[in-house]
Amino acid sequence: SLQACVIPPPKRSTCANYARVVNNILQGLTNMQLWLRIPLEKSESMDEDHDKSETVDSWEWWNSFRLLCEHSSQLYVALDILSSLPSMNSLGRWFGEPVRAAILQTDAFLTNARGYPCLSKRHQTLLTGFFNHSVQVIISGRSNHNVSQVSEGVLSRDENHTEDTPTQHALSPYLDYMAYLYQRMDPLPEQERFEINYRDFLQSPLQPLMDNLEAQTYETFEKDTVKYTQYQRAIAKALVDKVSDDEVSTTRTVLMVVGAGRGPLVRASLQGCRRNWSDAKSICSGEKS
Repeated sequence: SLQACVIPPPKRSTCANYARVVNNILQGLTNMQLWLRIPLEKSESMDEDHDKSETVDSWEWWNSFRLLCEHSSQLYVALDILSSLPSMNSLGRWFGEPVRAAILQTDAFLTNARGYPCLSKRHQTLLTGFFNHSVQVIISGRSNHNVSQVSEGVLSRDENHTEDTPTQHALSPYLDYMAYLYQRMDPLPEQERFEINYRDFLQSPLQPLMDNLEAQTYETFEKDTVKYTQYQRAIAKALVDKVSDDEVSTTRTVLMVVGAGRGPLVRASLQGCRRNWSDAKSICSGEKS
């Protein structure tokens, strides 16, 4: 019933034997995932003479490790977030990786004016991005903030009597801050809310000529604005390749849209034509449903 197991990080780039052992284990797993701990760090030098072999880039460790594990679909990342962070470009790469957990060290927290733990703006931005990608956050380390807790006991009217209350965990202030950070997030745009269930999954292509698709299926897949933007650009470039500028006014080209669905592909075709032709064009569309 164990869904995942966190395994230690590789030792720099010398991880071939470790990866071989892990790969052998992955071959025998069916329902359990392995989460490889990777420290989130990258040393970046402004010195052009700096030896690149000495540069520490934990993403390279991860990339080498998964290659040696044959891109196993059951190998994931658990990122150790430290007190210092690399550049935004380095951080952005991790949002394209299978990160399942962010292990936030207590040393990464600062202290606010009231003595409570808080995070820097860069850490807040990073964790907000992880929240949007459904990454679990794990607090690790010893408590560095001695915040007075009500759980230590409430003194009643009788000063010699203390009412027992449930003992609160030492890391509760850190968890409370994470809850605060999560609750103050901006809501996702409508397009992203719609796409969240399809994120990071290859979708099987539709077969509109072979299958009779329901209206709801069209409703779902026609919300993919990126796809139709790319259709529009492809159509515009194809028309430029087919008809030269000198022939535009004298050549009549018919653009056939076969399987037009409910119209977005036709709209993309019209917009693609407008970018290149002012006239002498016609579009025909057909839809079996």
